[in-house]
Amino acid sequence: MGKQMNFTRDEMNAVVRWLEERKAFLEHERLGIECGDDFAHSNGRWPRVQELQREEFALGLSLQTAKEQLGESTDA
Repeated sequence: MGKQMNFTRDEMNAVVRWLEERKAFLEHERLGIECGDDFAHSNGRWPRVQELQREEFALGLSLQTAKEQLGESTDA
């Protein structure tokens, strides 16, 4: 396979923070459409809600992986 990359704790913390902030941003965007637009289904905005949900889910998985790796990271 490929070469395994080793990251410092600071680098992994930066990744985790970015993923958390991006996930929060996407959630805010989704909820703005989902809860702020009573007619999101009928006016064609629902596909955007679903797209945001999928990206939130994928980021959640990436965030979980990054946090696990952060627990395993060592400062080089």
